[in-house]
Amino acid sequence: MTKKSSLIVWFSLFILLASMLGCAPAPTTQPTSAEPTLDMNMLRTEVAQIVLAELTAQAALNPTATSAPELAPTKPTEATTAAETATAIPTFTLAPTATTKPAVSNAAPVPTQNTYTDQATLVNQSPANWTFMVPYQDFDAVWVIKNTGKRTWNGSFYFKGTKLNGDEFGPTYLPNSSLGVNDTVELRADMIAPEYIEGGNNTHTAYLQVINDDGVVFFSSSLSITVQK
Repeated sequence: MTKKSSLIVWFSLFILLASMLGCAPAPTTQPTSAEPTLDMNMLRTEVAQIVLAELTAQAALNPTATSAPELAPTKPTEATTAAETATAIPTFTLAPTATTKPAVSNAAPVPTQNTYTDQATLVNQSPANWTFMVPYQDFDAVWVIKNTGKRTWNGSFYFKGTKLNGDEFGPTYLPNSSLGVNDTVELRADMIAPEYIEGGNNTHTAYLQVINDDGVVFFSSSLSITVQK
């Protein structure tokens, strides 16, 4: 029987005995009696002492544990171990790799030979562009250009180009063996208008280039005509 059940039994007996004693009828008065009278208060006290002694004995045999039970150490789970391991390992951030910069030169750019020394400007052109001509018309293409450069043109300057039918002309040296700055010169090339093509492209273009004594083309122009019936 458990401690709790034993206490309940004893307490119930005490209550039952006390009730029986309290409900017992009072003895009738006898004029004379040699028998001793029963003291009810003393009896209750003795019963209470007996119950209390029994309860004390039961309490001594079953002491109440006051200290909390020791908990067995918990074995770390694999997830916890992995998390602790990951926390313990320091992380390293790689420094960015330096990008190789192209070498920068402080030297001034070297211009193409005579690019800024020799220059020319078109003053006049004959015939004008988009002039109508009949098939096989013979004419001279004329370009009048001006020396707008920084030096005098010498006898080694020449011109060349392509005719209306795609044939080349020149090279031909400039007619002036010496052409100063701001002077003009007339360049001529013999041309023949191509045949007329029914339903085809009848606009044709000739091209001109002027070359200096270093072989550099420093001026170019074109001339276009239209052939009609």
